Amino acid sequence: MEGKGDILILAGDIIPFSMMHAADNFFDYVSDNFEITYWIPGNHEYYQSDINERSGSFQEQIRDNVILLNNKSIQFHDYKIIFSTLWTSIEDQYANDIKRGMNDFRVIKDDGLSLRPKKYNQLHEDCLSFIQKELEECSENEKSIVITHHVPTKINYPLKYQGSILNEAFAVELDDFIKEFKPNYWIYGHHHANRKDFQIGESQLMTNQLGYIDLQEQGGFKPDRLIF
Repeated sequence: MEGKGDILILAGDIIPFSMMHAADNFFDYVSDNFEITYWIPGNHEYYQSDINERSGSFQEQIRDNVILLNNKSIQFHDYKIIFSTLWTSIEDQYANDIKRGMNDFRVIKDDGLSLRPKKYNQLHEDCLSFIQKELEECSENEKSIVITHHVPTKINYPLKYQGSILNEAFAVELDDFIKEFKPNYWIYGHHHANRKDFQIGESQLMTNQLGYIDLQEQGGFKPDRLIF
């Protein structure tokens, strides 16, 4: 991965917090090769950890120029960049199947107990409220970029996952929200599949995911991908 661009965006599922000590070489590399790196947590970051140790609005320096953050925004030239894991909203009728089918509910703790869909939903509400507030506060001439881990739409969704009962833990349908608040770009990850850029209203949606290499999920991943 060459150091192209001013900012490197890591949209989650980089390494579990419990294993960060094993990623020193990676963090040293991005620190040395990019002006600044912003990393938001995905669900995998919380594996073998308690979700309350890093939730809500927070910001940590991993290196002087490598920032872990959630529910925070920064200014970059005439862009406001909004960072949030997002999570999703799981309906009661799917909750038991998703609990059985998703590792999140076995290996992430919530105050020492197993994570539950109710907490997932609460986290999603908090994240979406933050994103909405930040977009509402954009000035008339200010552009915006939203960075989330979870997927904000089921449009252009990977064919192999369409119809899966687990989708409510991967994507939340924010199509009307996106059309209303009109961020210029929305960048996401999570489902380990690359899709071509597409539009919802006036917003361009983008993803660039490496996925599990041993499962050959890296098709379409571009290590030198630039937003602009």
